[in-house]
Amino acid sequence: MAVTVQSGPPTSVYRRPVDSWVAGFVGEANLLPGTTRAGTAGTALGPIPLAEPPSGEGTPVTVLVRPEQIGLGPAPDGRAGVRVTVTDLRFHGRDWRLTLHVEGRSGDPDGGTTVLATLPGTAHLAVGDTVDIHCTGLAHHWPAPAPAHEDSVLDLVPGPPD
Repeated sequence: MAVTVQSGPPTSVYRRPVDSWVAGFVGEANLLPGTTRAGTAGTALGPIPLAEPPSGEGTPVTVLVRPEQIGLGPAPDGRAGVRVTVTDLRFHGRDWRLTLHVEGRSGDPDGGTTVLATLPGTAHLAVGDTVDIHCTGLAHHWPAPAPAHEDSVLDLVPGPPD
């Protein structure tokens, strides 16, 4: 039985978890299948810029997108947004926690992708609304399928944020 250990400041572990189990343990995580291309990964949410260089063009990867990385409308850099449907939302005062459905492409056996988003409490949305979203910032990725070690061990140490 292999045990994976990740040690580091909480911000490092949150932004660059060693595997998908750690990603989910330290916070909500959208794990999206994708394919690398020119420093991005093509996903159901469109091309997402990667924090680390991919291992090669056309490589299958799993991309970690945190709910707070999802924004409404087109991306600030001009990339078009992706059309989604709000399937659930929970108001938490200062923010909303949304469940969003991205329609699958023709022939997609899964029927689409579900993602979680956290938006400011000032957003005015309802279940059934369709909106455009984009991914902000850089995303961490792993070779596909994402490693998931239930025997992972965390050691959060004080340190400067990265």
